[in-house]
Amino acid sequence: MGIFDRLSTLFRSNINDLINRAENPEKMLNQLIVDMRSQLAKAKQQVAAAIADEKRLSAQVDTEKKSAEDWERRAVLAVQEGGTTSRSRPCCVTTSTRRGRCSCTRRG
Repeated sequence: MGIFDRLSTLFRSNINDLINRAENPEKMLNQLIVDMRSQLAKAKQQVAAAIADEKRLSAQVDTEKKSAEDWERRAVLAVQEGGTTSRSRPCCVTTSTRRGRCSCTRRG
């Protein structure tokens, strides 16, 4: 065994011995518990945010369904009328999403 191999082995053994003496299992477990509690708090916040998003999206789905039903009702009425009174009405109904802009080519 060469001198460099022996020095390397001695150095590694001393480092390992220092680490083993510095390790306190009780302190390490306490730190793990603190870390896990912190992770649990973050997980609870993320779950709360996900539940809030679900409620918001559910309400948005209900609103969009009602809007779709309203537009379907309007379309059925327009088909039933046969377009005879279309000249007296605007070519489309502006909504807040269109910001008052008509997207059709025909102007009423």
